[in-house]
Amino acid sequence: MTVSATDAQAAVVHLVTPGLEGEEEDLPPALVAALRRHWPRVAVWPVADGEAEQIRCLAALPPGEPVLLVPARDAGPELGALVAGRVAVAAGRVLPGSRLDTWVVENYRAGYLAGKHLVNLKHQEVAYLGPAGESPAAGERLRGFRQALAHNGRQLPPQRVAQVPPDPGAVTEACRRWWSEEPAPTALFAASAQLAAWAVEALEELGKTVPGDVALVAYGGGMLARAVRPRLTAVVPPLEELARQAAAVLAQRAAAGRRAGDVRAEPERLAPRLIIRQSCGLRAAGG
Repeated sequence: MTVSATDAQAAVVHLVTPGLEGEEEDLPPALVAALRRHWPRVAVWPVADGEAEQIRCLAALPPGEPVLLVPARDAGPELGALVAGRVAVAAGRVLPGSRLDTWVVENYRAGYLAGKHLVNLKHQEVAYLGPAGESPAAGERLRGFRQALAHNGRQLPPQRVAQVPPDPGAVTEACRRWWSEEPAPTALFAASAQLAAWAVEALEELGKTVPGDVALVAYGGGMLARAVRPRLTAVVPPLEELARQAAAVLAQRAAAGRRAGDVRAEPERLAPRLIIRQSCGLRAAGG
């Protein structure tokens, strides 16, 4: 059945998303704001980060109402098959094997930008602080960070990588270990603004200053990233643009009655940008 543009605007749109945190937590608010430009009612369904929970949620939604899906971390063909017959797009994460139009951040480039900036500041000893768990996005950022260093004759040894739970004590322990070594890192890439904020506190406890002793680059551009002092040099994902594009295409699909699966689409990868602020200083220590 074809859905008219008028019907599409009158209907509710559903956002099905895991409860995101850390480097992903700013995505759902951006999606809600973008969807509200096209629909008067946005129903948000925050579910656990698992395929089974998303399947139960989607199965309970009216089949004629459009869905913007942030796929669960373990999502696969079963979820793809369920969503294929409805008006839907995905954002933030790729749903493997699906034909959904999808918008994601170019995470490899995000890590590469952070690494390249620290290389340009002449840092030799660097460290990486990221989230624990199997996050493909965080893994891509770490890979890009490593490559930027390797392309410029630097290495990121395993002992300089800490993947920690969302706990300030874990960040403090990682920093204490790194800055008890010789040579100690002079630069750090933190994969979220929260990790960066905890790192600043941990370094202060160790008698180190940012950027005087340690240059710090963070990933993320939300309110916390703007509140940390010193102000964070950050690789900022284009979440508002990502959300705008996803919502606009979903509205077009709803107006045309086009179901997911009509055409196989490659994910649209949007490039982040580097915003230079005070947390890296003007040059590397000793550079």
